[in-house]
Amino acid sequence: MTDQTAAIDADELANAAEPDDDDDETYLESVKRFIKSATWLGEEHRPAMKVLRSLARVLDDELTRGKAPQAALVSQFGLTYRDLAKLGQKPAGDDAGDPSMPPPMGGIDW
Repeated sequence: MTDQTAAIDADELANAAEPDDDDDETYLESVKRFIKSATWLGEEHRPAMKVLRSLARVLDDELTRGKAPQAALVSQFGLTYRDLAKLGQKPAGDDAGDPSMPPPMGGIDW
């Protein structure tokens, strides 16, 4: 491998990052973006969204001050996020009304 080839490979790796690669994004910015895109969240979810934003602020504050975030704080943030994100997923086995699914097979006694 020549020096020129190595330089090209390094450039390709540097440019291969995802366009959404946002390591500089704060937790709070990420939460705001998530909530904005989470169309399934309504008024009844406001308390959990507030908790998520509050946790994000504390995480950002600790990182800004150069402190490692507490494991319990990171864990609670992850749990709260996953609970809200999970609400937007279709329940497994809920194929009723899905036109792409064949009709159920009735009358078969296995």
